[in-house]
Amino acid sequence: MPSLRVIDQDDSPGEELQGQDQPLCNICQKQFSNYVCPRCNLRYCSLGCYKDLQHADCTESFYKDSITEEIRSRGTSDEEKQKMLQLLRRFEAENDQLATTHNEEEMDEKEDNDSMDDLHDRFATIDLDKADSEAIWALLSDQERKEFEALLQFQQQQGDSHEGLDDIPIPEYHPWWNNETIGSNKKVVIQELENEQEEEEEENTFPELPSPLPDLQTMMKSPPGPESDLVWSLMHTAMVYCYVMRHFLGDIREDVKDTVAVVSTLCKATLFSSTPGYAYRNPTEALYDLVDEIMDYEEQEASDRSRRVPLMIVLLEDCLSLMKKQDSMVRAISDLWRLLESGTKKMDKTHRNACFLATRKSYFYLGYAVYLSRNHGLERVKVLAMAEKERLVLEDQAFDRQRKAAEQAVELQQKQTKPKITNVL
Repeated sequence: MPSLRVIDQDDSPGEELQGQDQPLCNICQKQFSNYVCPRCNLRYCSLGCYKDLQHADCTESFYKDSITEEIRSRGTSDEEKQKMLQLLRRFEAENDQLATTHNEEEMDEKEDNDSMDDLHDRFATIDLDKADSEAIWALLSDQERKEFEALLQFQQQQGDSHEGLDDIPIPEYHPWWNNETIGSNKKVVIQELENEQEEEEEENTFPELPSPLPDLQTMMKSPPGPESDLVWSLMHTAMVYCYVMRHFLGDIREDVKDTVAVVSTLCKATLFSSTPGYAYRNPTEALYDLVDEIMDYEEQEASDRSRRVPLMIVLLEDCLSLMKKQDSMVRAISDLWRLLESGTKKMDKTHRNACFLATRKSYFYLGYAVYLSRNHGLERVKVLAMAEKERLVLEDQAFDRQRKAAEQAVELQQKQTKPKITNVL
């Protein structure tokens, strides 16, 4: 498999760079290129440029080959390999669909630019500051007049405040699952029960693993595998834990009853549900249902895109971070289980039984998380969560472009329709 080539600015240039200045990034054309793509020799300056849509064909192929090679290197059965390869093919098909959508958006954007050029040509000979509003209005087509009125109404309803992906509307907090030093001082701690060893103390404030770890195969005769829809309930529960940690800035035990109340509200379809069967059939259902519950809990409009889309992306990023290390997902579910266990003791009689049943179910989820971690069963969740996140990012970028174009059109028209002040004397 090709490896990444890094151009170190402190070292003397190699043979291919001798006698010439360090070239710029082939993507942004602004920064010096510090890296070279191992496949197509494209020079780029950062991960953002490497993942740019101009380089998408190469990166998607690279990710696919990397995951395929990883699957082949593991001691899995032929049946498991075939399942994973089928997931990769599905992932590749979804990426192709995203690329097609992006191409269509580029064509639409080109048409919009042509329309704007035509608009500029029509107004080229007019002084907008002195022109009569009726004369300006007469230069607009019927369709442009309708669009202007619709955009003006939209702006009055929405106001001028818009938040983008860089302004994530949740409290500033650095969660433990984003700490790169976790687990760096010792080997991964998910291990067979008969070979368990005592964990050494660490300075990092991240949840401890229970001892012994629950064994799903002792809980039931035929444990659900990675292909079961139970995995989406586990994903939902993990995202609930991440949201609660962010919501309380990591201090989820300051008021246990309050924290458990939030968990019960968000997990009423999973941990606190008495309905048999699985709540979700895919990651999109799990994500959208959780965001609906969060928006309702925060008393915000469910259609508030400026809050909804960034929240979805943060939840998916947190879930993906939990799956980067073999034991992080287990630690998260374990921490939630301990929270519910302590909350049961503090609940009144009315809510104690529901919390007790939720605690037992969370312990079962913990056993399922351990089972998946030991058998590399989280790969399916990881691939589909990545696909969902990329879809949301592309969709939000397209929406943001359209919003900015609308704002510019409204601003232009407002300048053109300023009331004309005449000298009455």
